[in-house]
Amino acid sequence: MIGDPSASWKARHFAAANADARDARVRLESGTLVLDQGADARHVPLDRVVLVNPGGRRGPVHLEIAGERVEALIVEGEGFLRALRVAAGRGGVKSLGAHRGAVRFVIAVGVIGTLWVIATWIWGLPALAGWIAQQVPAEAERRFGDASLEQLAPPRDRVADLRVVAPAAQVLATLTSLDPAPRDTFRLVVMRAPMVNAFALPGGTIVVTTGLLRRLGGPDELAAVLAHEMTHVTEHHATRQVIAKLGVRALIGILLGNEGLSGLVGGAAGTLGELQYSREDETRADDGALRLLARAGIDPRAADRALAAIDDAPPGSGPDLSFLSTHPGTAARRARIRRLAADVAVTPRATLPAPAAWRTMEEVVAADSVASSRDD
Repeated sequence: MIGDPSASWKARHFAAANADARDARVRLESGTLVLDQGADARHVPLDRVVLVNPGGRRGPVHLEIAGERVEALIVEGEGFLRALRVAAGRGGVKSLGAHRGAVRFVIAVGVIGTLWVIATWIWGLPALAGWIAQQVPAEAERRFGDASLEQLAPPRDRVADLRVVAPAAQVLATLTSLDPAPRDTFRLVVMRAPMVNAFALPGGTIVVTTGLLRRLGGPDELAAVLAHEMTHVTEHHATRQVIAKLGVRALIGILLGNEGLSGLVGGAAGTLGELQYSREDETRADDGALRLLARAGIDPRAADRALAAIDDAPPGSGPDLSFLSTHPGTAARRARIRRLAADVAVTPRATLPAPAAWRTMEEVVAADSVASSRDD
């Protein structure tokens, strides 16, 4: 019965695009939805409630609450939709379409609502984070990565000196030229920083520091580091970890773009900055790097040499160098890389920077005389 307090349903409430979901109970009165989250009961007129997805016979019902900020409800329980229509009376329940400014948020919640219910209420969201990360559109992942880049490698710290950037970018171009239509558009950012560091952001941006470039023995070793990071990108490892750690609000923020990223990027950038890939992720990235190097005509043993060159690098601040992650240990990784590389036949054909250009780059970074964008 509509006015009976016992007629209530379990729900999850999203107060805004970047808010965590909160447990709630929903009940219905004539012309009113009552949202109870423990402290008090909030009465929402049904003319502000929009039906996004009726949920089928057993699925959750997705609702929008219109107002100054967009809210969403995912309601579980048999009989809710029927009771909602009775409570709405002759005017009926509004359907999606009347509030265009909120559509992207509501669609985002609607698309992942069922996944969220399964993942959070049954298995836990991290269990499906890998699969969910694979479904994120490339453009949404790229927007998220670009927004995080502003915090992790701000423009004032990016190197603009072509004597450094051009040879490094040529190495990346050699690797990306192997696929005429890659899903991920890779780009390289060189950051002026003493720590030995490299990391990849969702969507394809790879950051390397001048500290890393100082320690590498040649462009083939840089190619090994970049190929490793490229595999992390194509496997969506970073996106998966952000979704697993920050939950459903991370996925909503990524899907929404600018409207959803404003409150998400701080926490997400922190998560990326503390990234520690699993043993499985690192092994997969190593394997992908060796395959990519072989396809490019670069000796895969360059990965072993790169690890050896920077094995004794002092720890630094900022995002961990995933190429040197302790999962698995460096010695075990080097032995495995040597074993696999010995079985790979490579015909040299890669176009890497000329030795003179690479030597110039080494001299510039060694002297710490690089020009960054803050010097422009």
